[in-house]
Amino acid sequence: MKGVALNIVIYASIALASVAIFIMILNSIVPDFTGRSLCKLYRVVLNLPLPKQFKPEVPGCSFLPLMERVFLDEKVSTPESISNYIDMCWEKSDDGKTGLEFICYEVFMKKVKIPFNEDDITSSLKKNNKIRWLVGTVEGEEQTIIIKYNSTASQIEVI
Repeated sequence: MKGVALNIVIYASIALASVAIFIMILNSIVPDFTGRSLCKLYRVVLNLPLPKQFKPEVPGCSFLPLMERVFLDEKVSTPESISNYIDMCWEKSDDGKTGLEFICYEVFMKKVKIPFNEDDITSSLKKNNKIRWLVGTVEGEEQTIIIKYNSTASQIEVI
């Protein structure tokens, strides 16, 4: 009886390893074969109490959304474009349900023709009570704004 149970465990382990090797081979032949379809399984594997060596690194599957660097020229360095990026950051945070802090956007503005501040931004935002403005007035040349989601306060911070 013990031999049968041991055989089943061995055969199941071999089958799982074969499937994993097959997927890795396909992923090396066809780049991004697995894509985002295995991200849920990957997150489950990461939560298992396994040594770090047994936790594979799958590119494109991470807990944090990727930070994007945006370069705005003089024509689009407006409060409306910044408020659009703030709204998109709120959507990236799953409408404030994400329990992680992350930077959404790093916005570089070459030249700001018309100075703007928090009042100009909040007037065009969908969720104007979900923003914390820490920049002051944006004016002049070579300005950088960081748009970040703060999970503790459940707000978008503009730094």
